[in-house]
Amino acid sequence: MDGKLNVSVHRFVNIVQLLSILSLACWVLFSNLHLIEGNTMYSGWSGTNITNYFWIHFDTQTQSIFSGVITRNTGIFLEAPMYAYTLLCALYAELFISDEHRMPVIIILLITLVTTFSTTGIIFGVLAVAYYIIRRHVTHISPVGIVMVTIVAGVSLWVIKSALSSKTGSTSATLRNDDLHAGMIAWMKHPFFGNGFNNMHVIHSSMAAWRLKDGSVGALGFTSGVLKILSDGGIYLFVAYFLPLFSFFSTALTQSKTKEKLVGLILLLATMVITFVPYSPLTMYLISFFYVYYFLDNKQSEQSLRISVKE
Repeated sequence: MDGKLNVSVHRFVNIVQLLSILSLACWVLFSNLHLIEGNTMYSGWSGTNITNYFWIHFDTQTQSIFSGVITRNTGIFLEAPMYAYTLLCALYAELFISDEHRMPVIIILLITLVTTFSTTGIIFGVLAVAYYIIRRHVTHISPVGIVMVTIVAGVSLWVIKSALSSKTGSTSATLRNDDLHAGMIAWMKHPFFGNGFNNMHVIHSSMAAWRLKDGSVGALGFTSGVLKILSDGGIYLFVAYFLPLFSFFSTALTQSKTKEKLVGLILLLATMVITFVPYSPLTMYLISFFYVYYFLDNKQSEQSLRISVKE
């Protein structure tokens, strides 16, 4: 099973790596240096006009930085957070599941994460890479290792502090806080079986009045994936989503060889909780993947138990 897991992970990471290289090149050459003019098209998702370049790169969002405005790297995705979520999944896989840990791939994914200007992406990306580097050097008690750990910890804290500072007190932070409040209220109305699939009306009715008055996609958008699941299907849907992940979590706690996978799983769960990705194709793939791993692992355990009983 581990061999098949590594092959699947390797292919997924390679695909995301290609998307990263393509988006970085287009973001630098087209979105910022403006070497060519893109085509304007209407986005039904955001209700605004966006720019596309040969249908392989899209400018959908901007970010205020240093008293200026810069285009966020969204690649082929509708928004930066969705692209950051995909990049994070690939980064976790390369760091904690893959046997190769290819540093060029890790660097490319991390740089691409920074260009999305996604707070979640930057924070979790830096934490994952920092843990990986510290983990590699903590077993080698040497002056070089101590210096490396100190530098990585310092840079990580600075990046996280900068990312949080850019969001604290902003509209984004206000929206996220109100989303948590609205999501909890919506879930508590029907905690066990939820309010119905994709029933956003229940969540919208619990949002702040100024968001309802605004009425735009940005104001009425929801950001918490786990609360969306709980609101739609209650505890029933929540268990269906996370049962294989929690099973893998409990297995990893008792097996030393899966400790690295455990860290990756914790980061993935945290990312899914605070990012709105409950029904995205990638999330469906991950849930299906963990179910396959869950059932195959249980089957192998039963076979091993039968063999030991016969002996």
